[in-house]
Amino acid sequence: MAARALLIALPKELILQIIGELNLSALLRFSAACKSLHHLISSSAPIQYRIELERAGYIDGPTAGPLTIAQRRARLQNHSRAWHGLSWALSTDCKLKLDSDFTHYYISSGAIAFALRSFPGTKLSFYEFPSSISRNLGLEWPFEVSFDFAIWSFAFDQEQDLLVLIEKCINGKNPRVHIISTTTGMPHPSAKVHVLEAPPVPSQTQSVLGPAFWLEIVGDTIALLVRVNDRVSTTRESYLVMWQWVTGFVRVNMTFLKYEAPDTFSFLSPTTFALPTISRRRGAAYGDKTPMIEIYQVHNDDTHPLYPLPIHCATFLLPPIRKNIHIVEFLGRSDPPPVQPSFRSQHRPRPFHFATEDRIFCFSLAHAGTVLLEPLALMFTHSSTLSNYAKYLSVDRDHSRHIPWEEWGPSNARWLEGDFADTSDYACYVYGSRFAHKVSSSPGEDEDDSDVISTPETQMIQMFDFNPYAVEHKAKNGNAEGGQGVNEEGPGKYDVALEITHRSITSPSVIAAGSLFVDDVYSALPYREVLKSVDYDEDFSVLMDEENLILLTPGDAMRVYSM
Repeated sequence: MAARALLIALPKELILQIIGELNLSALLRFSAACKSLHHLISSSAPIQYRIELERAGYIDGPTAGPLTIAQRRARLQNHSRAWHGLSWALSTDCKLKLDSDFTHYYISSGAIAFALRSFPGTKLSFYEFPSSISRNLGLEWPFEVSFDFAIWSFAFDQEQDLLVLIEKCINGKNPRVHIISTTTGMPHPSAKVHVLEAPPVPSQTQSVLGPAFWLEIVGDTIALLVRVNDRVSTTRESYLVMWQWVTGFVRVNMTFLKYEAPDTFSFLSPTTFALPTISRRRGAAYGDKTPMIEIYQVHNDDTHPLYPLPIHCATFLLPPIRKNIHIVEFLGRSDPPPVQPSFRSQHRPRPFHFATEDRIFCFSLAHAGTVLLEPLALMFTHSSTLSNYAKYLSVDRDHSRHIPWEEWGPSNARWLEGDFADTSDYACYVYGSRFAHKVSSSPGEDEDDSDVISTPETQMIQMFDFNPYAVEHKAKNGNAEGGQGVNEEGPGKYDVALEITHRSITSPSVIAAGSLFVDDVYSALPYREVLKSVDYDEDFSVLMDEENLILLTPGDAMRVYSM
């Protein structure tokens, strides 16, 4: 009591400065300590804005922007409320002005680009999404740029005016990596080397399957994984190479034996990345059937004795898989990429951004049965769990950097099985703390009483939100969900006003031994599930970014739901 009295006696400005150093949980405890502190915190617009930022999993943008704290807070509240209830403000059907079917697409910085064959090379067509945060209408920017060569893959970053193209070449040759300005289509003025050379593409002479490419831009780093799809008839190795694109410096160059190559990679931070790995060797020993998430650190110079191999930091072990199971794909994805503030656009500053450590990682295991692919197994965990690998490393394991599943997984991950058809290499099905996909059929008996009417023209979108505050959140300002379904297990509750079925899952789930895993697998990461029907009779995949759900069809149309 005496300490509290002394604190309250301090000047208001000093108290606010002290409070400003506290994290969210400490702030909330502080607010509950006494009426004076509660009034001080609740009446401070900057502190209230900071609380809502942290609850939503966001960080503040440039303070020099045109918006006041009150305006930023209002936009954040609207944004969070819209995602919580999947209550989009705008629905836009877009007829894509494409000359032919697209071969690739890429989403970044609030825009989508499609790659099309255009003799003798490639044409890229860009569309910008609507944004209520930045106040632009979007989809009125069909910007096109053409090149006189075919490409294997591409990526772009609007905030850096950066476009990266992997020029197609003959197998066994070195692909050329072009560093280009998005707006001009010319070599990027900041790049000292405008065309980088990647290692040779693996030859696959006995197979029609070509190599697969996974390309990402994260700040000043370009990362390219070239993966052998035919692991039987080739003797060449897959590889992962990373460049600092401004200087051309090679930050990482690592190769993989054909049965050990990863399918994807994802960045935890600008300098660390995760590789989901599992052996594909036939007749692999029991220990080789354990999926792993390997964490590596990249180089900033060539002085380290391991260079150009990355520095191995830790390996998170997943539950062991039954010996007779054939793993077809082991993918990992997390968006948006972890970009430092210095690489964000100063011309079109956004008032807030998703916090890197609050992103959810989605890992998917596709396995084959006797004839067809079995249901996918998805595992979700927070970026912060993988980034904080040091706290799981034990000195009792002879300096081993392998972290057993039992020590990190059950309370920090959530395993789900089902028909998650959208989780392919290119679909952007996860963003921030959220995962979304199209439900191909009835999601289960739990939804039988949800009052959601299914028709041939109506399809279901399912979203999982792993923000811990979303699980406990109650919508405000007239959009409350009637007190139904919040923190409730079992069947979801239907909200008439929002037209959603929702529930929060806080208890552990189990995948029984015998189907995929050797043992029963328990996991308990809390999440909130939302189901909403959409009247759209096209076949589509669900994509998402910070403000939009995109229903992308295989043809020349897409629908965009903007929050």
